[in-house]
Amino acid sequence: MTVQLLKRETEKFDRLEAELICFEGAASTANRRPRGRNSASACEGCNAHKRAICADLRDLELEEFASQSRTRLIKTGEVVYHEGDPAKYLYTIISGEVRLVNLLNDGRRQVSGFKTSGDLLGDQKDGCYLYNAEAVCDVIVCKMPLKALETYLEKMPVVRKALLAKMQEEVDALRNHMLVLGRKTPIEKIASFLVNRAQKLEIPSRGT
Repeated sequence: MTVQLLKRETEKFDRLEAELICFEGAASTANRRPRGRNSASACEGCNAHKRAICADLRDLELEEFASQSRTRLIKTGEVVYHEGDPAKYLYTIISGEVRLVNLLNDGRRQVSGFKTSGDLLGDQKDGCYLYNAEAVCDVIVCKMPLKALETYLEKMPVVRKALLAKMQEEVDALRNHMLVLGRKTPIEKIASFLVNRAQKLEIPSRGT
């Protein structure tokens, strides 16, 4: 009985996550940029620029970095990439929300997380992506070829530093996620999710 109740509460939690993210994403994708080659001015005006790995690049470095990136619109329900696809790009979410999903051996779908504006997509192992990246609502991503990124990591220390900072954020997020899954009740999980969403979207508390 307890297991069934926990399963129902977990399913409710997953539905609430998706509904909330769709609501937030509808506002964040109101102003869409067309697909195509980027420029330094476009990067500086990007919604995610301040949180992107190119945020501290200036002038010619930013122009060079932007010349290798492309924007892409992913419609609701479509995928950025599938689990097992060859990993060719690192993606930055400009607007919208992405759900990370793995397919289990028994056919079930395991939702492992959500990504929002400024977050990176493209975790890979042995040259293949580790999960499906699904658009919860209309999403715009900026994609950078991994071969070009490897060059910029050598040439541009600020990009390397920013990428390492992003990796540390991922480790911290995984640690917190393990705490939520292992120690908190379903209600506490929902509360933690809402607090996390508010922090990511920089929503001020009522007391501020």
